[in-house]
Amino acid sequence: GARHYDMTQLQPYQIYNELYNSKKVLEEKIGGEVDFFAYPSGTDKELSQEAILIAGKIYDFNFIFLPGKNQFVNANRYLIRRTGVSPHYSVNHLKALISGTKDFLYSRRLRRLEHFLDTAIATWER
Repeated sequence: GARHYDMTQLQPYQIYNELYNSKKVLEEKIGGEVDFFAYPSGTDKELSQEAILIAGKIYDFNFIFLPGKNQFVNANRYLIRRTGVSPHYSVNHLKALISGTKDFLYSRRLRRLEHFLDTAIATWER
């Protein structure tokens, strides 16, 4: 496990094996539960419907790498946003990220992932 594959290139059984085995290895090493998962790379370009659903069945909370605020009242535990920062960012850029004024730049990509999730859930519930 833990090879950081592009999940769009894996079959569902491969995704399951990678995520499940990684969880078990980590739990053995720390002697406790692992409930959180951050998708490798975590961008919408490297996630599939299957990856989102499988991760949701194995882990309680799953993080993507799209900047933005999470509305925890209505939080989607399959697609929790996270914002990366760099020491090269200016103070103004950091303020814009933290305040959410740049969230609109990523809204289309987030909607794409939400559509993946909705479609996958509908397909798997049949």
